[in-house]
Amino acid sequence: MLRCPVCWSPLARQGKRYRCVRGHSFDVARSGYVNLLRSGSGRSRGDALAMVRSRRAFLEAGHYRPLLEELKRRVPPSHLAQHGLRSLLDVGCGEGYFTAGLAEALAGWEVWGIDISRDAVDVAARRHPEVNFAVAAARDLPILDASVDVAVSTFGPHEPGELRRVLRPGGRLLVASPGAAHLVELRRMLYRDVRPPGHQAVEDPRAGWSLIDRAELRYILELDLGDRGALLAMTPYAWAGSEDSRRAVLDLPTITAHFVITELMPIA
Repeated sequence: MLRCPVCWSPLARQGKRYRCVRGHSFDVARSGYVNLLRSGSGRSRGDALAMVRSRRAFLEAGHYRPLLEELKRRVPPSHLAQHGLRSLLDVGCGEGYFTAGLAEALAGWEVWGIDISRDAVDVAARRHPEVNFAVAAARDLPILDASVDVAVSTFGPHEPGELRRVLRPGGRLLVASPGAAHLVELRRMLYRDVRPPGHQAVEDPRAGWSLIDRAELRYILELDLGDRGALLAMTPYAWAGSEDSRRAVLDLPTITAHFVITELMPIA
């Protein structure tokens, strides 16, 4: 699946490095990931280590497990399984919770998680050595054209043009986005003007995609003090509002989880 970020030739693993036919090589880090972030392709360093650790603690406590189970139910799409196709790309994989959960359900598949945050990918690779991880930007994927059967984006930014490029004909894109009510109680505490979260999926066929399905998942999170603190710390809301309002978030008895799962197919 991988291509060289320098010359776009196929990359193959050779021992502790990935190498292309033109001689460009990329070392595998001690934790197991490879850094394929091309110089100038990333505008930010992504999530910092403290945020990554908070997200890992929150997710591994199982609070978003229903979303993972919904994604697993949709992967692989039945028509792909019938043709024996088996490659998945998780764009914006973060600390790897969803990537590893999907890989566990897809025995024999080639699964890659990609994120621009080196800290996040390092944590993911250490926690899930059975999965492939790389540092790269969503808008400059080090992935060969038409080499991916299923692409997944969970909460993160994604570039529709790049995803269309890497998906095989008939491939699928699954996007999990925050719904309008996601963490609404928390947002009411922090903002005067409560607006829906961003990162919505591209559903306009004129943009090169055909909508296959759209579903919503909504439930109530019952969190202890540590969970509420991790939830606040793993999001940009950690810097929103006043100190008093952030402290009030830690006293919320329940918080709504609301996700929109969109399945799309690129139009040939």
